[in-house]
Amino acid sequence: MNRPAHRIRLVILLLLSLIIGCGRPAQMGPSDEVMSAVDALYTAISSRRVELLDKSAARIEGLHSSKELPDAAHRQLKSYIDEARQGQWDPAIRKLHEFIRGQRRSS
Repeated sequence: MNRPAHRIRLVILLLLSLIIGCGRPAQMGPSDEVMSAVDALYTAISSRRVELLDKSAARIEGLHSSKELPDAAHRQLKSYIDEARQGQWDPAIRKLHEFIRGQRRSS
């Protein structure tokens, strides 16, 4: 087998996996309050209710300010909120659904 060609293929596969993302979403931590806020955000986005979206966004900001919601999870949730505010409700709810599915709650 041609070693340089094999290495090139390996590097391409590694780069693709980094670009596509093979990891889990950011973790939101063990807080029940954060879980409740994310659940409310899911309801707001899935129902396309701007007033609920605004309340959920404010609640998530407060949890981030109080350090209950980690920075990385906050950034992801904020991106879904921003997407919904731009009228992209369907992509926002799909991404939020995947975010929630990717959570690993500690026992």
